[in-house]
Amino acid sequence: MNTLRYTGKRLVLGLIVLFGISAITFLIVRVIPSDPAAIYLGPRAKPEQIEQLTREMGLNKPLIVQYGVYLKNMIMGDWGESLRTHRPVLEDIKSFFPVSLEIILLSLIFSGGIGLLLGVLSARYKGKWFDHLTRMISIFGVSVPSFWIGLVLQFIFFSKLGWLPINGKMSIEMEMGNPVAMITGFALIDAMITGNWAAFAHMLPHYVLPVLTLSLYPIGLMTRLTRSNMLEILNADFIRLARSNGISEWKILLHYALKNVFGTILTVLGLVFSYSLLGSFFVEIIYNWTGMGSYAVKSIISMDYPAIMGVTVLIAFVYVLTNLITDILQAWLDPRITLEGEQN
Repeated sequence: MNTLRYTGKRLVLGLIVLFGISAITFLIVRVIPSDPAAIYLGPRAKPEQIEQLTREMGLNKPLIVQYGVYLKNMIMGDWGESLRTHRPVLEDIKSFFPVSLEIILLSLIFSGGIGLLLGVLSARYKGKWFDHLTRMISIFGVSVPSFWIGLVLQFIFFSKLGWLPINGKMSIEMEMGNPVAMITGFALIDAMITGNWAAFAHMLPHYVLPVLTLSLYPIGLMTRLTRSNMLEILNADFIRLARSNGISEWKILLHYALKNVFGTILTVLGLVFSYSLLGSFFVEIIYNWTGMGSYAVKSIISMDYPAIMGVTVLIAFVYVLTNLITDILQAWLDPRITLEGEQN
């Protein structure tokens, strides 16, 4: 019951955050000089057509009235129509978001596994050459921008070595000859479900560089935090007791110490997911990936304000939901953590 009360309180606060972000974004995109009606109709539109559409879209009304109408429609499931694609914004999001989510989840799995492994080994061999090497890798990962890493990886693995492709997740020839039927929205999973192994084998190398680019910062962050928390746990009294009882070092690391840092690891994974959501914007542009990132960038360039609003609200919602889930899971995994409001 206390958890439900805490969750309800966080959801209310989350709705307030979403309301504030939507209001600020709505104001910013509307005060920037542009003519949404002219953008929607195109460069050959006549002045009378633009004026008529302006009235139909309610753009001649005060901003507070326009925002009230937008907020009402958004709650009802109508997020507006994209000025660029001429499709409902929600339909565009349903098409593009799974593409971004796929590489985000793949990078999360990869960076979580590698970062956890490096952090544990770095703590195990503290002060030795492997520890120094791992710390250098982690510092490099959290310091270097993703777009620069993407360009370097393109230069090495495509331009110089010719090992990996860089243009989208599938070539035009393969897309026409072996199209993947979209079921879940995740191309690799859909190719496996439908038995389209030719497309699966073709797409797999296309994922390597985008996932690697998106994973470098999370690997560095995960490695550093895992190492610092592992070192703190390894100096605890119960670890000394386990060592005095003759328990092997690896069993102490994996069975006793590691499970005590799961809460911190879970928090880092939540942060990594939120970071990757925005980091995918750069990755998709660099690798010509038609996901939410490229959709958002093109919408910003063309001043497609309904699409800008939709992407902003979606990202804010994912941030709020990720933080809520992370807090609840962390309290569930670690009984020492008390959710705010449970003591009342």
